[in-house]
Formats: sequence, structure tokens, C-alpha cells
Amino acid sequence: ATTPGGAALAGAETAVGAVPGASPSKDSYEVKMLELRVEKAETDARRAGENLKEYQAMSAASERALQEMTELSEKRHAELRQGVEEATAEKERIRTELSQMQVKFRDAVIEAEQKQTAHDTEMSDLKAKMQACEASILTLQAEAEAAAGREKTLQADVENQLAATRSAQANYERELQLHVDVNTQLRTVEEAAAREKTARLTAESQVNENAATLLQTKLLFEEEKSKLETACQEAKTQADELSVQNGILHSELQRMTAQYDQLQEARLVEAM
Repeated sequence: ATTPGGAALAGAETAVGAVPGASPSKDSYEVKMLELRVEKAETDARRAGENLKEYQAMSAASERALQEMTELSEKRHAELRQGVEEATAEKERIRTELSQMQVKFRDAVIEAEQKQTAHDTEMSDLKAKMQACEASILTLQAEAEAAAGREKTLQADVENQLAATRSAQANYERELQLHVDVNTQLRTVEEAAAREKTARLTAESQVNENAATLLQTKLLFEEEKSKLETACQEAKTQADELSVQNGILHSELQRMTAQYDQLQEARLVEAM
């Protein structure tokens, strides 16, 4: 391609050579050619300067854009690093809290099992005591019934002896010796009846005492049963609450793990 300066120079040379009858001197011709070359050089220099300014402006704009992209990239990397660090810290916090909740849950379950075992043992002991008291009451009741039967028998014997005594008194003179024997037998029978009555009263008193003991034992049994059932229910409720919290923490840990993985992936993408 021919530059404007070159075209002007070529035109000038053609014009000089085309003048009819012209015979310019060699010096004039060379001066003219030099002037044209100088003009061409100035034009080329001016255009080169303009191109240089454009290149410098483009270079400065590119440098600014690169600097902005670098700053934005560094900022993004810093934000990603901070996000990853925060997510990691939160994940560890939740993991620690979850571990603590699991320990509490395990302790609560162990405590509930221990309370249940103690409750079962106390219930068995109280049932055994109640059965022993009931058996003792049945035995004493049987003894009291037997004593009452013996008392009735002795009472009948006393009545028979009294009848015999009354009959003997009607024939005192004739039956004096018999009367003495009957009185002796009567005293013996009365003493035996008194002993049987005392034994019956003692047995009845023992029955009443054992009945009171049984009632007190039953009341104590019901009270302890209510306390133990309440304690077991509280332990179960606490275990259920801990189980719910444990599930929530598991869900939160899974969410934080997913978020952590996303941040890691984003960081890898940004790094590439």
C-alpha cells in the first residue's frame, strides 16, 4: 500500500518530469524531493504518535481491567476462604454439641434403665412382703378360727359340767364326792377355756396388727410405685427430648456439611 506521503512524492516527481521543455537544475529537483520526503516523514511520525497514544490508552485500560479483575478475584477468594472457615467452625461447633448431646442422651438412658431396675427390685420386694403378710394373716386367721372352735367346745363342756353340777347339787348328800369331782373338773375346764380365750384374743390382736401392717405396706407400696413411675416417666420424657434434639442436630450437621461441600466446590471452581 502506498502512503499519502509516498503518493505525494511520486506525484511531484511525475509533475516535475512532465513539464514540457522544462530543464530544472539538479539542485532544485533534489530540494523538492527532500521537502516531499520530510513532509512524508512528518506525516508518518504524526500518525505513529497517534497510534502510540491509542496503544498506550488501550494498554492502560487493559491494566486497569486486569487490576480490577485481580482485586475482584482476591476479594472473592477471601470471601470463599472466610465462608469455608466459618462453615468449618460451625460444623465443628455442631459436631461438638452433637457429641455432648449424645453423651447426655446416653447418660439419660442409663439413668432411666437404672431407675427402672431399682423400681422393679423394690416392686418385687414389696410384693414379697405383701405376700408374706397375707400368708401370716391367713395363718393367724386359721389359728383364731381354731381357737374359737376350741372355745365353743370348751363352753359346751362347761355348760354340760354346769348341768351336771346342778344335778349333783340336787342330790348333794348322795352325790357329795361326785360333786367335788365335778367342781374340780369344772375349774379345770374353766381354766382351759380362759387360756383358749386368751389365745383367741391374742390371735385376733395379732391379726389386727398384721392387717394394719399390711395396710401400711400397701400404702407405702402405692406411694413408692407412684414415685418410681413418675421418675421413670420423667426419664423417658427427657430421653425423648434428647432424641428429638439429637435428630435436629443431625439435620443441622448434614445441612452444614452440604453447605461446606458447596463452598469447597465453589472455591475449587474459582481457583481454576
